[in-house]
Amino acid sequence: MMIEQKLNRFVIAGIGIILIILFFFLGYFISRQIVIKEKNQETAKIIAIKNQEIADLKARIKNIFPGPPAELFSINGLIKEIGANFIIVEYIIPPDLPLLPYEQPKTELRKVLLTEKTKMVEFQLLFLISNQSSKPSSKKIIKLSDFKIGDRITAIAKENIKTKMGFEASEIQLQILPELPELPA
Repeated sequence: MMIEQKLNRFVIAGIGIILIILFFFLGYFISRQIVIKEKNQETAKIIAIKNQEIADLKARIKNIFPGPPAELFSINGLIKEIGANFIIVEYIIPPDLPLLPYEQPKTELRKVLLTEKTKMVEFQLLFLISNQSSKPSSKKIIKLSDFKIGDRITAIAKENIKTKMGFEASEIQLQILPELPELPA
């Protein structure tokens, strides 16, 4: 009987210890889940606040830098290829925000289609120089053979060409910069 009582005490003590350990781990894991849930809720609140701040900053920047126009009727760029009835132009895509000093502008190639209605002109840009009278910029009619790869042109269309990779031009302007006079010493 004595052995049985000692054995029962050990069993009860063992069960008690197991229950204490079980309740300890159970309490630990439940409290851990509560803490994790609270941290997730705090993190979600912080993320929501930061997202709102970012949206506010983007709205402010949009007011300062309105971005590219909704419609586009002309492009400027460098001639990359000349064909019998087309010119391929490397066009700089206007960014939504000003570029950072280390960023390169994005470019794309656009095919400018030429027809018998397309007017081709040499557009000489004249600058106002303090010692000279102001002269308007001049336009001179030219032919396709006057264009060469690397020339800077403006291609003008009668329709919105913002998303068109190829379009019919109503006018092509070959941009010519004037020679600047030498400054007096």
